[in-house]
Amino acid sequence: MQGETVAIPYQIHNEEPETGGSERPLTETQQVILHCLYSRHGDGRVRQRHLEKIMASSEPWVVPSGRIRGQR
Repeated sequence: MQGETVAIPYQIHNEEPETGGSERPLTETQQVILHCLYSRHGDGRVRQRHLEKIMASSEPWVVPSGRIRGQR
C-alpha cells in the first residue's frame, strides 16, 4: 500500500480471540484487520466466518483472499 511492503501470512493457527464484551472493544479498523488475519486461518470454518465479514468492506487495503475449490 503506497509503496510499503506488507507481509501476508500463508496460514495462521492460533485460537480466535474473544471480541465480545471486552473491556477495551476493538475499533472498526481493528475489527477489519482481525477479520483479514483470521481469513488466513488453517481451519476452513474460521476462514469462512471471517471472510464473510470482510467481503462488504470498502477499505482500499482489504483484499479478500481464499482458495478456489480444488486448488492446492
